[in-house]
Amino acid sequence: LFKDTKEELIQCLDQTDYEKAKLKWKELQNIKIIDPSSGSGSFLIKVLKEIYSVYLEIKKKLEWVEQIHSHAGSKDLFDIPKQILEGKKFYEYVNFDEPRLLISKMILNHIYGADLDERALETAKTNIWKEAVKLDPQAFNFRKLPEDKNHILPSLEMNFVSGDSLYDMDWKEEISILQKEFKPEIIQLHKIRNSYLDNPFHPEYLDDTKSIKDKVKQALLEKLEPISKPLFYPLEYFYCFFDIQGNALDDSEIGFSGVISNPPWEAIKPI
Repeated sequence: LFKDTKEELIQCLDQTDYEKAKLKWKELQNIKIIDPSSGSGSFLIKVLKEIYSVYLEIKKKLEWVEQIHSHAGSKDLFDIPKQILEGKKFYEYVNFDEPRLLISKMILNHIYGADLDERALETAKTNIWKEAVKLDPQAFNFRKLPEDKNHILPSLEMNFVSGDSLYDMDWKEEISILQKEFKPEIIQLHKIRNSYLDNPFHPEYLDDTKSIKDKVKQALLEKLEPISKPLFYPLEYFYCFFDIQGNALDDSEIGFSGVISNPPWEAIKPI
C-alpha cells in the first residue's frame, strides 16, 4: 500500500521537485489501516513499525538537511542555493525536525482499531503509545520533553473505537441517514479532527466529539434492533465516508486502504 507512493515521493526528492513531493506526501498520509478486532493491538504494533520504516527511508533522502542545521548558522542560510532551501522547507513541512510531532501524526493518520472488549481496546492504545516511544527513544527522553506540554503522545479517541464490527446497519442506508439528517454534525466532527491533527498535543480539542456522536448514535439505534453493540462505522470513522463538506465520498474512496486482522471466530469455524 505504501510502496508505490513512497518510491514516487523519493523520486521527486531525487529530482528536487519538492512541490510534487508535497502532493505525494499528502497521498501517503491518506493511507489508513484498520484492525476491526484489534484485541491488545499486536497486529497494529507491527503495522506501525513498518510504516515508520517507510518514513525513515524518506527521511534518509534528506539527511543533508540535518547537516545544514548542524554546520550552518542562520546567517549562512542566505548563501544556500534556492533549491536546497526548498528541500529544507520540505523537511520542516513533513515535521522531520520534530520527531514527537511526526510520530503522533503518523499514528493518527494511519493506525485505526476497533474491538468489542473495551479493556482490550485500552490495552491496544497503551501498546501503541509504548511502541511510539520505542520508535525514537531519544525524542521521548524525559530530559528533552518540554515543560509546557502535558501531552506528548496523541489521544486515540477518534482512531480506536469500541463496538461490534460484525454488527451494523447497511452502510449505504447509514450514510444516507447521516448525510440527510446529520450533515452539520459530520462537518463539525471534521473540523474538530482537523484541528487536532494540526496540533496533537492538545487533546482538549476533542472534548465535544463524544457528545456529538452520542446524539447521532441514539438516532441510529432507534432504527436498528439492539442485539449487540453496533459499531456504526460511517459515524465513528466519518473521515473515511464523508468529505469535509459532509457529503458522501465516492464508492472508490470510501473506507480504509487496508485491513489487517485475526477475526474473532470464537466457536464458529470459517466457511
